[in-house]
Amino acid sequence: MRLPDAGLDFCVGRRSASDPTTPGDDGFILIPVLAALFLLALGAVLLAKSVALDIRLTAISERRAVGEELANGLTRLVLHHLTVNAPVSGKSGQFRLDGIPQHCRVGSLLVSIQIVDVDGQININYSTLGLLQAAVRGVGLADSEAQLMAENIVDFRSPGDFSISGGSKSSRYQSAGLYHGPKNEPFGSVAELDQVAGMTPALLQRLKLITTVHSRFGTVNPAVASLPVLQALAGAEAGSLERSTPEELDDLRAKVVIPTEYTYITRTRSVRTTVSNTYQVTVAVYLQSNVRFGRQAVVDLSGGTGTGPEVRQWIEVEPPASVSQAEVQPCIGGLLLLNKP
Repeated sequence: MRLPDAGLDFCVGRRSASDPTTPGDDGFILIPVLAALFLLALGAVLLAKSVALDIRLTAISERRAVGEELANGLTRLVLHHLTVNAPVSGKSGQFRLDGIPQHCRVGSLLVSIQIVDVDGQININYSTLGLLQAAVRGVGLADSEAQLMAENIVDFRSPGDFSISGGSKSSRYQSAGLYHGPKNEPFGSVAELDQVAGMTPALLQRLKLITTVHSRFGTVNPAVASLPVLQALAGAEAGSLERSTPEELDDLRAKVVIPTEYTYITRTRSVRTTVSNTYQVTVAVYLQSNVRFGRQAVVDLSGGTGTGPEVRQWIEVEPPASVSQAEVQPCIGGLLLLNKP
């Protein structure tokens, strides 16, 4: 008996002539389905990676918040340490006041603490053109560039529109393509150097290590000057403050010859003394996964209003990428002395 055509079509998998679809349609239907599945899988992978990244960023943010709070607390303790351990002969307790960092630990976290007497830094408001030129040249600029930059710094802080080198100060800023002019009054902070015509980020970072607006003189006390200041003014070869020992720094201080016109009052040049009684404190906390936080404060121990110590500055700073991992003492109860001796 002959089977019906429909049955035969079913057995051999052929379509009848009345089937409106063409033989290739199944393949075309499958391609969009596979594409949709691929996109879904890709979306799932990207979502998983995004969630993992968010978790990692959240963890880093939390660690950084811990570092910030710890740095803030330690900075306040260092300020208290200075009030109960009056600086004498360039020291306060175990701290030197010339920028040599001290390392300590809080639990498993490494901390670096640095104190600088601002009398050993270069005041950008009071310094002469010659001292500013020597400072800028000392951090890497050629003579002609250093002279121009020093003139720009003096112009920025001085009243009026007449430049120290002649001509209009505002015209110089316009020629440089800047939308602002000079401040025409003293610097409020070292950070304002970034507004000076011709200043670059790299030069600003180097100048931040040696300058201040908090001392009371336009000269430098070499007895408490930090290594970067000594190098800049004496033309010493570049070195790393983190690698320098106190003995090496004292040896360099004994050897360098800084022009008399740049240095402190003659009667105090060989004495570790201070007149401003103002100190810059930098605290850096190092956490896991290369997370770190730096806090910098400036305190006037004599107090500008006669009411006791005055905090003049409280800013975040970028600490060095790494410090010595040698065995160190605890910060609290070890390095920091918080009770009067």
